[in-house]
Amino acid sequence: MTSTQHNKALKQLLEQQVDLSNQVEAKMLDRKAAIIVGDPQPLGALDEELLTLGRQLEQIEKKRQALMVEMGVESDRLTDVIDTLPPADVAVFQQLHKKLKTVTQNIQEINQSSKTLLELSLKYIEQTVQIIADALLPEGAGYTQTGGKTDAQDTSGVLGQSKSTIEHSA
Repeated sequence: MTSTQHNKALKQLLEQQVDLSNQVEAKMLDRKAAIIVGDPQPLGALDEELLTLGRQLEQIEKKRQALMVEMGVESDRLTDVIDTLPPADVAVFQQLHKKLKTVTQNIQEINQSSKTLLELSLKYIEQTVQIIADALLPEGAGYTQTGGKTDAQDTSGVLGQSKSTIEHSA
């Protein structure tokens, strides 16, 4: 392949990476929205689609790395390739690099946000289960999960409400 053919092939691969990465970003936003509204129904399908897109991105990345080796670039960093390009091609590749970097950062932020939402949801569920368990079995409310005694003074649960709302008579 000639230098021009290498550059054209690399440009096509980068455009595919940007396109697939944009699709990943869109699916991750859909996933985040489903988490926020508490709708688990679409999550399985979205995760499958994300896995498929991830595999496609992985294949394109392998092709890009192989092409860069063929081009004689020792590193697989795009910035190293840009340094070897003719001045006429530099702007196009810099723009693709910027798009790819931006969408990758967006994906990371969405992923972190979704992780935080899931952690908060799990914490809420754990607290709710504890409140229910304490209400059903108030005699167990005085003990920790490891069997140690809790502070007898602390009878409040989440938001300062009583842990047990059931009156028991002897």
